[in-house]
Amino acid sequence: MAVDDSSAPKGIPTSGEVSPGNTGEDRSINLLKNIKTSTSRTEVNSSINSLRNWFRTYVGTTGNFSNKKSSGQQINLSDFHGTTILGIGVSTINETSSTYGTNNNAKVSLQGIFSEKNAYRYEMNGQSKLAAHGESVTFIGLEGGTEYTVTVQAFKTFDFDELTPKTTDAQPEAQFRITPGYGGAAKVRGMNATGVGSFGDTTSINFTYSGGAGKGKTSNALFLLQGIQDPSGRTYGPSMTYP
Repeated sequence: MAVDDSSAPKGIPTSGEVSPGNTGEDRSINLLKNIKTSTSRTEVNSSINSLRNWFRTYVGTTGNFSNKKSSGQQINLSDFHGTTILGIGVSTINETSSTYGTNNNAKVSLQGIFSEKNAYRYEMNGQSKLAAHGESVTFIGLEGGTEYTVTVQAFKTFDFDELTPKTTDAQPEAQFRITPGYGGAAKVRGMNATGVGSFGDTTSINFTYSGGAGKGKTSNALFLLQGIQDPSGRTYGPSMTYP
């Protein structure tokens, strides 16, 4: 499920130069926006006001963007400092067949992508797991057909020996819900329609499977980005493509 995100900006630094599109990849607001919707450096709708409106709607506080003023009100380039877009890659293994459907051995694997952070904490079904950027974790012992809440938080620094995050540089947590499969497909959905603290909205997305869904089958990877989906942007799920 590894994803090559080396060409994508992982976030805008907390200080220094930033512009709509003419600076380097990690300084361009348009190129960060490009993770969620196709946007070039020279995007025509690049006024700071328009960019503020877009980031407020499709990234929000979960991505460290906090300017809540209405369109046309005060906005500064510095408001974009520290803004990032967190992505999650997800795959599942359906619960295996049993007489009464009580094996409860479905699995869910998660991998953090696109954040500029270096470590992630995942919480699901009363368990907490840690991973570095680009590494995956797997939750086991899950019941097919049962919905679970997944919480994701990213950290710039993390001491894996002490298992201690530097909470002062944590990205606000975001959540989604996942239902592992049994006889049919597993599915995911966001926590709310506004996207604040959520991956996607409340519409369910089904996993796809090579050869069809079924008991014990492994899904194809599915990708979600923090915040609601831009309807004119990149499709969430198995068909999602990257900048």
